[in-house]
Amino acid sequence: MSVQTQPGLIDPRAAVEQMIRQELGEQPTKDRLVSLIEGAASNRSAIGARLELRWNGKTQVQEVAAATGFSAQNQRRVHYGLGTATAVDRVVIRWPSGTTQTIEGPAIDRLHTVKEPMNR
Repeated sequence: MSVQTQPGLIDPRAAVEQMIRQELGEQPTKDRLVSLIEGAASNRSAIGARLELRWNGKTQVQEVAAATGFSAQNQRRVHYGLGTATAVDRVVIRWPSGTTQTIEGPAIDRLHTVKEPMNR
């Protein structure tokens, strides 16, 4: 398993959302987890991969898609807002090849680059 992180990553969309929330007097979302995954046995863009984020008894599920609308293209990064949570239990990735990969306790507020393991 290969996992790389980049500290200090700022998502422009999250920054705009935070500014709007502050203008409305709401508490901004403080923590997030961002993953960029790359297939090896599956397609390199990991289209169709399903990620389950588990923390504090909750589960959020997202799927990597090439596009979700007419003439659109999606960013391949998967972004989870965690609110005031300070830790994540695990991320479970179900790759299009059928392989399941689990990352225990990933750091928050970082970009995680995860490569699909090669089945032997």
